[in-house]
Amino acid sequence: MIELARIRLKAGISEERLIAVSDQFQNDFLAHVDGFLGRDLMRGADGTYMDIVRWSSARAAEAVMAVAMTSPACLAYFDLMQMSSDASEGVAHMQVLRRYG
Repeated sequence: MIELARIRLKAGISEERLIAVSDQFQNDFLAHVDGFLGRDLMRGADGTYMDIVRWSSARAAEAVMAVAMTSPACLAYFDLMQMSSDASEGVAHMQVLRRYG
C-alpha cells in the first residue's frame, strides 16, 4: 500500500524547518508503527511537497490514522501544513499492483 500526501506549507515555514520536523516525525512516530515500510519526502518544481509512505497493507495504513492525532510528533509535523477541515483531503491510498526494480 502506498500513501501519497500532498503538502503545502503554511506561510513562513522554511524547507529546513519542514525537514527537521519531518525527521522528528520519522524517528519519534513512524519508525515505531507496525506495518511501516519506508517513506520519501519530495519537493516538486512548483514548491509543493509530497510525502510518499509505503505500508505493508491497507489495514496498517488505516490503523495509523487512528493514533496519529494523539502523537506530539505527528501534530508538530501537521502543524507546518495548510490543512483543510477534511483531514483526508490531499491524501490518497494506492494499492501496489506490481513493483519493478
